[in-house]
Amino acid sequence: MNSKRDQIQEEEDDEYESGGFSEKLDLKKMIGELDFPEIPSMFICPISLEPMEDPVTLCTSQTYERSNILKWFANGHFTCPTTMQELCPTAISSRQRPLVPK
Repeated sequence: MNSKRDQIQEEEDDEYESGGFSEKLDLKKMIGELDFPEIPSMFICPISLEPMEDPVTLCTSQTYERSNILKWFANGHFTCPTTMQELCPTAISSRQRPLVPK
């Protein structure tokens, strides 16, 4: 005897097949088959682990997303998050605009 869950699944399958589709779409399988380019680690912010859009480089040669490193400084940290080396206010450089923590 089929459970209520099995009956609902059979009804959904019947509705699906009557809609002109011959096979079920498996979203997880479809996503797995997509060919996403792998992002090199040098473009990933070590704080957020997300790709950087506005990278800045500290005097320790570590690069971070600008908004993430500003949050780091706003939380009272004045060290490099990766090396823990103490930073001076002018220790940050950017190709676009200067970044000086307050």
